[in-house]
Amino acid sequence: MFNSDDIVVSGMSGRFPLSDTTDEFARNLYDGVDMITDDGCRWPPGLYGISNRMGAIVSYNKFDTQFFGLPDTTAQLYDPQSRLLFETSYEAILDAGINPQTLRGQMIGVYVGAFQYAESDGYGEYNHPDQPAHMNMMVQRRMANMKSGLANKLSYAFDFKGPSATVDTACSSSLSALTLAINDIKL
Repeated sequence: MFNSDDIVVSGMSGRFPLSDTTDEFARNLYDGVDMITDDGCRWPPGLYGISNRMGAIVSYNKFDTQFFGLPDTTAQLYDPQSRLLFETSYEAILDAGINPQTLRGQMIGVYVGAFQYAESDGYGEYNHPDQPAHMNMMVQRRMANMKSGLANKLSYAFDFKGPSATVDTACSSSLSALTLAINDIKL
């Protein structure tokens, strides 16, 4: 029996090592597949002295900019994490049995937990200030990849009109974002 304090997670999606979907991830777990490999498929073995055994996401580079209504020039600036957030958000809505188009213009909130650390996008601090074209490109790239705007990008692309917040509380970011979402639902 449900009461007024119950919250239901009705759809989910994700990318996991050697698994493009939550169903594939579950199958791999049930089948005892070792999804942590040392085959160097993603990074050269011994890179920066880190362990050769690591989990690699298989399909991280198949983002369809037109599907999400984003200009190619903008979407090319997005890092893979941003692109995966778009894809998995859409898939979670579908997994809930909802047509995403029916949510456009609705009071839907977007809460994203993301951890940002200095120079995490691999851009150096020296931006050639004497070259305007280089500065313009660096500013666009940094703006497109700011973790603080992840929720706003989703809200814009999906045309959601509710609260939109990206939360950074380091390792607890996702749980903090979930807590904010639950508190707002209960209001």
